Amino acid sequence: VSVNAVLLAAVAALIRRSAGQDDVLLGMPAAGRPRTELEPLIGSFANMLVLRVDLAGDPTARELVRRTHDAVRKTYAHQDAPYSRVVEEVAPPRDPSLNPLFQVMVTLTEETTGARDAAGVGFVPEPVDTGVTDFDLFLSITRRSGGIDIVVDYNADLYLGKTADLIAAQVPDLLAEFADHPDAVLDAMPVSRRYAVAL
Repeated sequence: VSVNAVLLAAVAALIRRSAGQDDVLLGMPAAGRPRTELEPLIGSFANMLVLRVDLAGDPTARELVRRTHDAVRKTYAHQDAPYSRVVEEVAPPRDPSLNPLFQVMVTLTEETTGARDAAGVGFVPEPVDTGVTDFDLFLSITRRSGGIDIVVDYNADLYLGKTADLIAAQVPDLLAEFADHPDAVLDAMPVSRRYAVAL
């Protein structure tokens, strides 16, 4: 399976543990460049995808990763469907304070260092912190050679800064549990003291 699926499975397991829900919806971006002729073009083709993760039946870590991988594959198969059209078709009850289909956004990127060149134009990555997010939680996960970095942006009306720090710490803990005990069911995985803090 992909690293993306494993990370999304850990985030879904964390939400299940915190919220007690077996049906978890996560938002994730798609680059919107499924065809090779779009790859060299400059501009944003991004689209928002909604990933539905089934955690029913207290699956093992291995089974949850398999389910998440299948869900990611099926979701990407429909990545050309505009998010606004999906919202229109699903027609959920609207609340201006909530994103209509999901409240947790997860992005996974590879570490980028130094300048890049595209079509003869040089680009230098610059981190930007706007201090706002459109979601209850926004987990930005970056893969680096020595592991992963996690930044959690959050709705300050719902979460405290220490809760965001706790969330960022729990994802690697869950990944370690997945690796050490792949056939353990989620409810049987040891709960560290950090998990005892309610989100």
